[in-house]
Amino acid sequence: TQPRISFTRFSDEISYVGTMLLFNTASAPFDRLVARRAVARALDLEQIAGNAAGSAGAPVPADHGMLHPRSRWSRTPVLHRFDREAARRAFAEQGIGPFRIVAPRNDPVRLAAARRVVSALDRAGGAARLVELSPRQFDRALGRHGAAATFDAAVVGIPALASHDPAFLRALFGDPATAPLNNGAYRSAAFDELAERAASAATVRERREIVDAQLRLLARELPAVPLLFGGGTLAYRPTTYAGWVSIRGSGLLDKRSFLAGGTGAAASAPAAPPIDPIDRSGDDDAFSLLPIIGAILLALIGGVALRLRGARA
Repeated sequence: TQPRISFTRFSDEISYVGTMLLFNTASAPFDRLVARRAVARALDLEQIAGNAAGSAGAPVPADHGMLHPRSRWSRTPVLHRFDREAARRAFAEQGIGPFRIVAPRNDPVRLAAARRVVSALDRAGGAARLVELSPRQFDRALGRHGAAATFDAAVVGIPALASHDPAFLRALFGDPATAPLNNGAYRSAAFDELAERAASAATVRERREIVDAQLRLLARELPAVPLLFGGGTLAYRPTTYAGWVSIRGSGLLDKRSFLAGGTGAAASAPAAPPIDPIDRSGDDDAFSLLPIIGAILLALIGGVALRLRGARA
């Protein structure tokens, strides 16, 4: 007989891993703000997040911008404005020609979001075409690993680190010469100045105000349209272990989930940025793994060296 697995749904289960529609601001048509704004106006974030949005464990619309609505840094009111008729007029009058939206075919969440985006654009008169790519093709289209970017728009991940600590926004939208994840080539002296001020803010209150200004700026200039943040219904075998602790922003997939004591202080305390194993955003969080990989390699090299010494002795 098959072993019994108990399923549980955490009503407060949230994931800071998100999904956004990223624009290539270095080439037509999305080098123009009017084109980026037309696409944004065509998107109903409730519809993009899916029919289950709002229920326990389901994805939530990214209506607070690039940070999860329940992040401690997310105070800004709704930033996104859905206006299909305004989008229709812009597509008709501004000559926003056909464009491609690329998405990774191995990622069902982001592929579903991409299909809903293309459907919404079609209803608003936008000439968008979905192109499903393999992981390697997707990386190449985004200009990762030294390739030249060839995409018009792409459905990619919002790393969880941004909602844990908005300093990470700089890696996504800072100066392309120094921002490792700025695949859309967005340039904004105003954003860079705000990032500098946030890094040197004297108080948490001052930093919150600067982060709000960063989010408002990104909502105006639209280097990307944040679409949704993930939720989750998780299954576990209580006969093996039932003392999980749900960590805000990471759920149970976090090393702190093994802490004893229920879901009290450990779950609500401000969390350090985790390595999120359920983020399928390609290389968005890949650099987070480098210290772990380095430690493993050092351990292996040390073990080999000890064996060689033993053999010589």
